[in-house]
Amino acid sequence: MNRVVLAALALVLALPVASAATDVKVLGGFFSPDSLQITVGEEVVWTNEDSMPHTVTSTWDGGESFDAIVRNGESFAWTFGEIGEFVVHCRPHAYPNDDGHMEGMVMTISVAAVAGAGNIGAPLQETPGPALMLVLAGLVGAAFLWRRR
Repeated sequence: MNRVVLAALALVLALPVASAATDVKVLGGFFSPDSLQITVGEEVVWTNEDSMPHTVTSTWDGGESFDAIVRNGESFAWTFGEIGEFVVHCRPHAYPNDDGHMEGMVMTISVAAVAGAGNIGAPLQETPGPALMLVLAGLVGAAFLWRRR
């Protein structure tokens, strides 16, 4: 194997894997979908497909929060950096019920540490796993032996 090709392969395999964004539509009176299950570090993008402006507003206390006005055709993105259950609402179109929970234009986002693992507290790994690194090491070794012939 050519050293340049091998170096390029090593570089590509060592790059962090970028997570895709999860899209939410902001429509007249609701978010679609109205609930999400994502992992820590995942980005959610709200896009307003309604003719009137709406807000994308965090409803939790403490930590980072957001409150964005999103007009028709505009988007707002937020990357969730911690595990937990989060409620997002539109300020003009949501209200607390008698129990203090939000109703109306509201959505819930469940953020887990690892996809499908629940809240186990393990950090999200954005680097290649051990098996991929072993394959890469094997390719490097094979190229070295091939070159020595």
